[in-house]
Amino acid sequence: MTIMHFIGIGGIGMSSLAQHFLRRGYTIKGSDCTRNQQVDMLINMGAQISIGHNGNKVDGADMCIYSLAVGKDNVEVTRAHQLGIPTFSREQLLASVFNGCDNCIAVAGTHGKTSTCGLLSSALEGCGKNPTAFIGGLLNDKGNYIDGGYEYCVVEACEYKRAFLTLAPTVGIILNIDLEHLDYYREMQDIESAFRQFAFNIVRGGCLIINGDCIKKTIFDCDAQIVSFGIDRHCDYTARNITELNGRYCFDCYCGEQYLCRVKPLLIGEHNIYNALATVVCCHRLGLDMNTTANGIGSFTGTLRRWSVLENRYTNIVEDYAHHPSELRAIVKTAKLQGYARTVLFFQPHTYSRLQKLFYDFVSCFIGVDKLYLLPIYPARERKIEGITSQALANAIESAGVVDVEYVDSFSNAVTIIKQYTQDDLVLLVGAGDIDNLGRLLTQEN
Repeated sequence: MTIMHFIGIGGIGMSSLAQHFLRRGYTIKGSDCTRNQQVDMLINMGAQISIGHNGNKVDGADMCIYSLAVGKDNVEVTRAHQLGIPTFSREQLLASVFNGCDNCIAVAGTHGKTSTCGLLSSALEGCGKNPTAFIGGLLNDKGNYIDGGYEYCVVEACEYKRAFLTLAPTVGIILNIDLEHLDYYREMQDIESAFRQFAFNIVRGGCLIINGDCIKKTIFDCDAQIVSFGIDRHCDYTARNITELNGRYCFDCYCGEQYLCRVKPLLIGEHNIYNALATVVCCHRLGLDMNTTANGIGSFTGTLRRWSVLENRYTNIVEDYAHHPSELRAIVKTAKLQGYARTVLFFQPHTYSRLQKLFYDFVSCFIGVDKLYLLPIYPARERKIEGITSQALANAIESAGVVDVEYVDSFSNAVTIIKQYTQDDLVLLVGAGDIDNLGRLLTQEN
């Protein structure tokens, strides 16, 4: 019986792979710094997991897998090398599963990957397929892993540290390319070069699907057939006759002048036009029925922390994972369509480097909210950077005079503030860190 040891097993990407191999009869061990929902789920499935990192924990393993968050200098990785235990990155293990499937669909882009993977999985299931999917977030009804066959496999292809370059898709989707992960990438040209390499890795005879409203075909030099999608009529696939009601968008899909189907996603936000349209394009290229595809898209209930409504007894609270200025602008635009008297936004910046490199974009991206509260930065993997604080951002926003802003130093103080708002208000809890704990404080109260 093969024993696999996952270092950082509680991460979204690692836990989906651990589930995959657990279900195939492997013995799964692992460790993580903290206990979370994913760790508990894996323990209930039979995994042996310990909290904290210790070199001796790898003893007896046949192979060790580590995540980018852990790195090659981790004590357990070091111990595995000393014992001669083969070590693999999470990306290498994912590729060993993904690249062997018949139809390998990799969803890339700075924004929208998780929602699009969910939409694709739902559409494929609606078409009677049995996809395997590795999701970079928690789908409301399926978690971060869908256990299916090897005819279709959907993965979230992350650009951080060029992790997606281990993949060899038959279909690659690029939703957008934006300035992001600037603790690793130097500039936009560096980011674009990574996406060009991702496109180059698509297998010969495969297909590259790009958002033609923001990406030019000419930046790619690859063997894949390139098709574009968007709202602009110059794209190969277009969304037309778009209607909106309370932030939900429905539209007709066309390939050239050929009508394909009308799509009615349940998801909130104009950006989901692109996510849903990319799904239609992918299914059309795979030869699937368009009306069945549309029905599958329309049945997808969404992803945790992507416009997630939180039941509580105080006001209208929505939680969202947005952490980049482009995503924040989209959230604010969506919020203003809801028709509430006031839009109030609590934002927890994610990482010092992102706030530092995109500081002035953050100053301007909240225009439209009636009140902004900034929480302390969630550091993730980073150390403090001198002068980069939420208070500094609040000062800059106040000086610019664009939004009424206030710094809040703790979740407990934020709870007190939120209780002052009423059913006429919309309160957004936004960020990629642990701001979901603020939501739990509000929903767990009687």
